[in-house]
Amino acid sequence: IDVLDHWVRNERYLIKKHTDRQKEADKELAEITSIMRDYPDYYLELAIDYMNCGFFEEASEVLERAVNSANEQLKNYPLIHYYLGYLNLKQDRKDRAETFFSKARKLSTDYCFPYRYETINVLYEVLKNDKTDSRAYYYLGNILYDKQPGKAIKNWEKAVGLEKSLAIAYRNLGWGYFYHEKNINKAINAYETAISYNPTQPKYYYELDLLYERNNTPIEKRLSVLTDHHKHVAEREDALTREILVLVLNKKYDKAIEYLENNFFHIQEGTRALHDIYVNAHLLRGISFLKKQDHEPALDNFLKANMYPENHQTGRDIAYVRNPQIYYYTGLAYEKAGDFQKAGEYFEKSVSSDKRESQYMYYQALAYQKLKNNSTAVKLFEDLIRLGDEKLAQLDEIDFFSKFGEGESKQKRQASAYFIKGLGYWGKGLTKQAGEFFQKAIRLDKGHIWAKEFYDAMR
Repeated sequence: IDVLDHWVRNERYLIKKHTDRQKEADKELAEITSIMRDYPDYYLELAIDYMNCGFFEEASEVLERAVNSANEQLKNYPLIHYYLGYLNLKQDRKDRAETFFSKARKLSTDYCFPYRYETINVLYEVLKNDKTDSRAYYYLGNILYDKQPGKAIKNWEKAVGLEKSLAIAYRNLGWGYFYHEKNINKAINAYETAISYNPTQPKYYYELDLLYERNNTPIEKRLSVLTDHHKHVAEREDALTREILVLVLNKKYDKAIEYLENNFFHIQEGTRALHDIYVNAHLLRGISFLKKQDHEPALDNFLKANMYPENHQTGRDIAYVRNPQIYYYTGLAYEKAGDFQKAGEYFEKSVSSDKRESQYMYYQALAYQKLKNNSTAVKLFEDLIRLGDEKLAQLDEIDFFSKFGEGESKQKRQASAYFIKGLGYWGKGLTKQAGEFFQKAIRLDKGHIWAKEFYDAMR
């Protein structure tokens, strides 16, 4: 009825083994070994079924098969050795138990994540036997964190106290210090320590740069950490995306665009962070050409900003909130190149885009000015000032997405509000007030690339 019932199959094997039907037993063992696919957790689950019944000998036999396997991952899975040590203690074989505990401590932690309730008691028994086992503290912290994060953190701290180079435990401490203790400085220090001991893990760089961003760490430091370890960062799309983001923040547009063009990105539904980075890279590079009166490459970049490269896996959004900005700059480039008809078409596209209360109203206002509709432009500039004030008044509202780790901090939202107000004042020609708000935005958020762009344009 259930061909994947490991327990029944193992019982059938044991019956034949203990009734002197060795050939039949061997066949049963070959079949169960095949369907268990050398997967460590299948062996642990079966052994725990026996262990919970008090059948320590049967449980041990299952796990002995695992450690004698030809499969490297199976025979070197740390938890299997810890469980074997525990089971041997239960059978008063202390020397054999210590042999398994000693082996478990030396095995790689890679791809080993304990989650069963039973493992807590096993690890407590390990630590009762040897209080210097750093790996047991590390694994125990992993199990406890979900429900008892404070205890988990203490276990991870004991782990690194005993084994200074246990990078993954420092990474977990970084996570716990930030999300549980709300201590971003301790979290950053833990991540930096993890990287110092193991610089090959791209996930560390991704999570560290998110913390750097929240902590308003200088962009130059963020750039050096990511680019100095590009070989490893590039192994994960999310980490590489952070490097591209920071390259754009440092005005390294050519390198950022090179990475955007030559890598494939899998995008989650509803996520447009990569496309925003892509748009920023092309718009800002286009603006840099425009400042040098180099109209052709400027136009080329603005036109590319309106594209959705296939390797980014992002579908075209006809109501994309940044369309007014893209169309305005495209129109401006055509105007500078002397093609006034095309320029007018793009200014019309900008003002005809969906009307949303956002910073991108600024570009619609500029387009209205180009189309000789100054009264509507002025109203939009005033709306930007009002919108900035409204956002400042809403700062204490909870950012729903922050619990997932990537929501905007209050400081970042405040910077956005100041920037929006600055745009309104800038549009009205009140440059002093605009400059003050742009400066406030930059002080709060060193990564606010457009506040920097506008503030630099004033000087």
